[in-house]
Amino acid sequence: QMTKFTNYCTNCGEDCGEGGQCTTTCGKECQTYNNLEANGYVDATAYSECQQLDGGDDDATSIYIGPRCSNDGTKVVIGLFTDENCWEPC
Repeated sequence: QMTKFTNYCTNCGEDCGEGGQCTTTCGKECQTYNNLEANGYVDATAYSECQQLDGGDDDATSIYIGPRCSNDGTKVVIGLFTDENCWEPC
């Protein structure tokens, strides 16, 4: 899916200019996509398995990140946990 979107942006070929003002839908979508990381978003696939967050000490205060069900059970979301199996939410 991401490859398709990347190709879409490559084919779009719009330069939004120095001011970042895009005038086409393609340009606006690709600008938003290209700025995701700068705006604090991360690739959720990096957390598809439970893992300790950087900076943890392998002790009782460690925090883990991994997938969990949303509160209404309709989606998979990324959550924080207190155990290495990502069973106990923070």
